[in-house]
Amino acid sequence: MQPVSISRVIEKSVESNHFPWKIAVLLYTVSYGFMFGFLDAYFWDDWYVNVGLTKAEAHQYWKDQLGFFPTNRFIEISLLDRNPVLFHLLTFVIFFLIPVVVFAIAKCFKLIGQEQRFYLTVILLVLPINSARVSMAVFRLSYSLLIFLVAWLILVHPRTAKVKYLATPLFVVSFLSQSLIPFFVLPCLHNWYLGFDIKNQRWRNKTLFHASYLSVAPLYLLTAWMFDPPVSEAQRDYFTPSLLGVARAVLLLVAVCLMFMWSTVKALAGDEDRKTSILFSLSFLVIAFGAAAYIASGRLVDISEWMLNFVPRASDWDSRHQLLLGVGIALFVSTLLTTIEKSVRRRVFVGFIAVCVVLNFSMMQGYYLDALKQKEVVAILSKLDELPEWKSIVIADEADFYNARNRTVRSYEWKQMIIKAGGNENVAVATSIQPCVAEQKQESAVYLLLESSQGRFASMLKGGVGLTIRATLVSICP
Repeated sequence: MQPVSISRVIEKSVESNHFPWKIAVLLYTVSYGFMFGFLDAYFWDDWYVNVGLTKAEAHQYWKDQLGFFPTNRFIEISLLDRNPVLFHLLTFVIFFLIPVVVFAIAKCFKLIGQEQRFYLTVILLVLPINSARVSMAVFRLSYSLLIFLVAWLILVHPRTAKVKYLATPLFVVSFLSQSLIPFFVLPCLHNWYLGFDIKNQRWRNKTLFHASYLSVAPLYLLTAWMFDPPVSEAQRDYFTPSLLGVARAVLLLVAVCLMFMWSTVKALAGDEDRKTSILFSLSFLVIAFGAAAYIASGRLVDISEWMLNFVPRASDWDSRHQLLLGVGIALFVSTLLTTIEKSVRRRVFVGFIAVCVVLNFSMMQGYYLDALKQKEVVAILSKLDELPEWKSIVIADEADFYNARNRTVRSYEWKQMIIKAGGNENVAVATSIQPCVAEQKQESAVYLLLESSQGRFASMLKGGVGLTIRATLVSICP
């Protein structure tokens, strides 16, 4: 029996013209399988929203945010009961299903051939972006994107042509993630493109309807601001785009739209490389609309915010802003691959996927070790009889190399871990000591020093980070 080469496996997958389930399951499991090691873990805002707040308080917390429909309150609080295991299992499934739906959408776009569709799907599946997906606090963004893509598929698929506009309620529900509002332009353009026939008078009449359909997104946003606006001034500021940010976003969108129009005009003129030219400009268009809302709100400004997931230990909470960048990046890379000579193309593809899988494996390993460290903090502190008496605690984390992707553990995360271990609910927690002002009154506090001499590899094998915590009574200035 002759061994099957990777090139032959790819070739068979391309020829089948079906979603590559076997390859996808293998790559995705290797990339993100560590999630099954921290299903019950909490990260970032999870400790505040899903641990520190009661159900009623969490309900009110989300209600006070901008959003017209209580989708996330029903799904996350009423249905899933804020269960971290269910959240992480569903997150794992959702990000596998997203490329499945994108594959079906790509089949409705004639310029994307069978081979490129395969590359596009696999790249999107393992592209190492949005590491913040592990947080329960951003779960609404994950399922909103999946709902949006399903609506897009209904809008453009031939089998749903007669009921395509039943996708509208799904689009509206997905707008719970406001970044999808400008992204809505893309399925609208796709729908318009499928009916494009400049010689058909009926198509010209429908163009006005297609244009008016775009108003669904801004109408949703206007309705949300009128009937369910953010409550506090801080929240209003958070959801209100800055003038400079809007200017940046508009400038980017105008630039990529002009590029797309130019490549389309060249295609109509019979340019030889019209297909590649259009797909490259389309990839920039998809990336731009995916980034527009974040740029308008003052994010994704620095190049490091676009690329931080590709640096093994330089990713943090802000990676959630990369939620909508995956489709555009995958389209760009897959288009680039089609320009490479076929004998070399598949080797480049395999090499790129291998790098992505290694980065994902490293990323998930980091969260696994982070979760182990959190459990050990709670376990060690729970054995201290004096813990409930401590009113002020200063954390010195010398084992921060176990923090996933070099993230900073915030004081409210430490506080909820201490409370979970049996500490005082009113305990004040700090991660640094401020210098005292002259004649300022000092107060006593407990200084907790977290240390570990065990390596990451050994910790992974042993299922524990070997954490030690030393408590010392100190005087600090409040």
